[in-house]
Amino acid sequence: MSFINPIAFKAALPKATLLDFIARTPADQFVFVAPAGPYIYGLFLTEDVAEFLCNEFLFDHFEIVPAADLRTLARDGAVKIWGNRELLEV
Repeated sequence: MSFINPIAFKAALPKATLLDFIARTPADQFVFVAPAGPYIYGLFLTEDVAEFLCNEFLFDHFEIVPAADLRTLARDGAVKIWGNRELLEV
């Protein structure tokens, strides 16, 4: 039996890296919330997706944050959201 173990994070990564990750990862496995500023916030459905990001891509900063931070940001109308928006309710 598999359990959902979502991982919320804050990261600083180049736009090209972000777009490459989005292109190579099934959209139902992640959600990204991008407010203005240097950081992007996100939620991965499983630890495997987080491991994929950490092993395959270069980024400047990665930190685990409370999922509530992500949900609060997502409510702001000035953000861009990619991926599975339903994960914001997990």
